[in-house]
Amino acid sequence: MKAAMNKNFSTLLILLACAARALADSTIGSVSLGLQSPAPVMPGSNATYTVTVIRAGSGNVDVYLTATNLPAGVSATFVPSLVHLSGSRSTGTATLTLATTAGVTPSAYSFTVTGRDGGSFNIKTAAGVLVVGSGANIIQSQPATLSLQKLSQGSTQITCTGSPGYSYQIQATTDLANPFWTTIGTAIADQAGHCAIVDPNAGLYSQRFYRTLTIN
Repeated sequence: MKAAMNKNFSTLLILLACAARALADSTIGSVSLGLQSPAPVMPGSNATYTVTVIRAGSGNVDVYLTATNLPAGVSATFVPSLVHLSGSRSTGTATLTLATTAGVTPSAYSFTVTGRDGGSFNIKTAAGVLVVGSGANIIQSQPATLSLQKLSQGSTQITCTGSPGYSYQIQATTDLANPFWTTIGTAIADQAGHCAIVDPNAGLYSQRFYRTLTIN
């Protein structure tokens, strides 16, 4: 009888350990940043972004959001500042507001949004660009150029070179005579005016043509 009780107790401990491990498997899958609105923003006004958090796994995750590398005169607020994911809710959003003072110099500023699972080392980051303009100093969009690089498993990386802080949409077609353009993705150019998008399906076609559209 005593041996049976010990066996049951050991089984219970194993089940509890497996349950704890299953919950621990839930992590932050990704943190992404939407487009700036408005873009550019005038000094003394606010710019907003949508932050999207995706969970990996099936347990509970509390994702605390912060913004770093902001220029002097710019402060960040997240609403909510904590994104709680549990049960069937695997995706959550928050609104990031960047408040600028009147003394911020018109330019494009790179910053980082970080999502952290409580006090753990489970973190994900997203790169953002704040475009500040004023009157004649507003950064004007320049015609973008594209360059291609073949990657492994038939995919292709499309690098766009344009204006810092502007959003570029990459589209593709297989026929220039009767084109049907499909959107591959959208990215925000960094301070050097560069952004990159990967076309994972490029290897499926004998030929593939690309173009870029400025969407802000």
